[in-house]
Amino acid sequence: MTIEEFVKMAKDEAVRYDFKDFWLTLEEKNRILCIKKCIDLTNPIEKVLVYKHYAPPSFDCDCCGLMNKIYEKLWGCIRDEDKSKTSHVYSLGDFNKALEFFDDSCCWQNNFLERDTMNSFFTIYKFALQICLEKKVKFNGWPSKSSIPDLLDDFDYHRKIIIEKSEDLYKALEDYASLVHSIGNFTMLINPNTKYKRFNTRRIFKTYDNWDLSLLSRDTLKSA
Repeated sequence: MTIEEFVKMAKDEAVRYDFKDFWLTLEEKNRILCIKKCIDLTNPIEKVLVYKHYAPPSFDCDCCGLMNKIYEKLWGCIRDEDKSKTSHVYSLGDFNKALEFFDDSCCWQNNFLERDTMNSFFTIYKFALQICLEKKVKFNGWPSKSSIPDLLDDFDYHRKIIIEKSEDLYKALEDYASLVHSIGNFTMLINPNTKYKRFNTRRIFKTYDNWDLSLLSRDTLKSA
């Protein structure tokens, strides 16, 4: 998928385009199905689990090649080539115009942009499992790589338990999983080299990685 192909998509199709598919080519699907034949890649929840387990560390939906091109077109930002190849640092681009709205704009010097997925799938999934299983689920925010295989193995059981508890809840989780890696859940963050550094990291623990709470908690995050 190129940016030229993306912009030619119908609006609804582009809004719901799953950026996991940028990685999950036919060749990659066949490779995964050879390893684990019982996986259902048409199930949005199971697809997220597969992505977290099988995608290489170098790939992330919110900073894949296609999304990078979209960021550059939307905000006029340029990748900082002085950083390492694995760095997600971008110049401010059009965000320079936004600094005038900050009372403390003098603290936003030498800043840069980073990319982020606004709302995490695993935070929501964790709470849903805890409610339906009626016990504490061990992983915090994102599960570790070592816990993903267990989540995949237990998926059919977890799905059954959630559906028994509430079919509406399960349908909502499926819909959320299908949109969590779509364009509407990606953004760029101003991450300055000052006391406000690492906003993205701090919000995981302060707001359970929910974007609305992250915005409301700006003052709390500044003092973290």
